[in-house]
Amino acid sequence: MKRIHTYKLKTAALTEPISLAEAKLHLKVDVTTDDDLILALITSAREYVELYTGRALVSSTWYGYADSVDTDGIQITKVPVISITSIKYVDGAGATQTWSSAEYETDLASEPARVIAADGYSFPSIQSGLNKWTLEFVAGYPTAATVPEALRSAMYLMIGHLYEHREDVIIGTISSQMPTGIKSLLERYIIWR
Repeated sequence: MKRIHTYKLKTAALTEPISLAEAKLHLKVDVTTDDDLILALITSAREYVELYTGRALVSSTWYGYADSVDTDGIQITKVPVISITSIKYVDGAGATQTWSSAEYETDLASEPARVIAADGYSFPSIQSGLNKWTLEFVAGYPTAATVPEALRSAMYLMIGHLYEHREDVIIGTISSQMPTGIKSLLERYIIWR
């Protein structure tokens, strides 16, 4: 089974898995002067968790690219996949075609998600070369409440660490590393590519 080799974000998430109010409660901050900083830390923590695990935490739209497919199908390792919007390919004549959704089946419950040819169909013949398959899909957990608690906990740890240690090196104090508990919380959620 071939895997999507490149992902590009089409439409970013409109929300975060942790709200400003939740982060401020965790940080024990009750003033508004640091709100912009805390919002930036929430986004940074989410981006770190997504990059480290290969997951999308909140609903966002992606393009996935593959050079070719085999008869076993395609795997989408940016998980969880909520829906597939379209699958396009470059045919033998060099024209971009949309593969009819009636001709393929999706397994969105698996991680990674899978696309196979439907019974009685096969993958279309394509032109050889780079990025001849383009999948557009929506990935992420549908709501903040459905993001696994371990992923949210890792974000809380990172937000707390970054809020407390705003510089790489602080002169005159003991240096501080990113808490190792973050990686421990994330390990079982990694999607290996």
